[in-house]
Amino acid sequence: MTYENQFEGNNPTELKAKPTTEALLVAPHGLGYGEGAISYENRAKTDVPEQELEKVASLLLSGDVLVSIDTDKLTGEALDDDGCGDGRGITNEQGEIVEVMQGDKILKKSLNRAKVFGGGATMALSTLIATNQAEKPLQDMFSQAMKVMDDAEIDYGAHSDEHAGGDKSGCGAIDNAPKILQNAVKYRDSIYSTILSLDDEIDAQMLDEVLDSFASYADTHLGAEYSGKEVLDGIKKEEKVVKKLTSNHHEMYIALNDVAGYTVNQHAIRDATEEKVQVFAVDTWRIKEIANRLYESEDKELGQKAVLGEMIYTLATAATLTAGDLPVYRMQESREAVYA
Repeated sequence: MTYENQFEGNNPTELKAKPTTEALLVAPHGLGYGEGAISYENRAKTDVPEQELEKVASLLLSGDVLVSIDTDKLTGEALDDDGCGDGRGITNEQGEIVEVMQGDKILKKSLNRAKVFGGGATMALSTLIATNQAEKPLQDMFSQAMKVMDDAEIDYGAHSDEHAGGDKSGCGAIDNAPKILQNAVKYRDSIYSTILSLDDEIDAQMLDEVLDSFASYADTHLGAEYSGKEVLDGIKKEEKVVKKLTSNHHEMYIALNDVAGYTVNQHAIRDATEEKVQVFAVDTWRIKEIANRLYESEDKELGQKAVLGEMIYTLATAATLTAGDLPVYRMQESREAVYA
């Protein structure tokens, strides 16, 4: 069964052959660390029948769950912006899009774009910390991260939600940024082990150095005033695409996708389970792309540290929002195809 995004736009890349992919269940019982309210076990015990979980597992292990990034109808190129990996949708109970904005303009469609926690500006922030370029408090560093992305001509986006109020943006990866940085320190050893388990070619000493940078930054700027809403307002001011998410968090899985040009079709998961199950999605190829475009051309080591910084922030976000028990899947191009 093939699921298509119901709001899919102009996407001639769908005519191209999808690469041969494989999916692996890399952490059946979750990351094993976390203090958030989003929990697989809690929902599995009380709210979601076993057959629904089997549907999701089957989808995540199939190539059908990946959908290609939509294209810009003017240029024909794949969209260069991104959004957050939040698993919630953007429609109301009647199936209507609630709000997709670009500056003051209301957009009629929601297109498939790459997903990283907090969107590209948040990932750029993590690269600045990782490469020891973060000298100001967090609020100012988000502004600097946006400028870095703009200067490199890398587009990015974000989301709000129906419940946001006060100083909140509605995006957990942005609103909880101070806590996420603290948890990068608190769960340092576990994050270190997770990253090495995902890629055995990573320089362990370099990873330690980047974790030191996170610890130093978190310690120096602990307690500084911060508003997630101000961060989102800054992104809106840059006229980036911002989608308003609906409903509550029902994520039960994390999907790490390394197939470039594709993303996890989260609508397919929600649709297959009648909105009972959602999936956090992180396009790890986008993480690498952001780091490469920001730093690789000037300094290979900076690029490598930037990738590690993004992964540290990603895992610390998961540890902040979840209980650490969400099974983790990884999608990648088939090794047989790569080495054929």
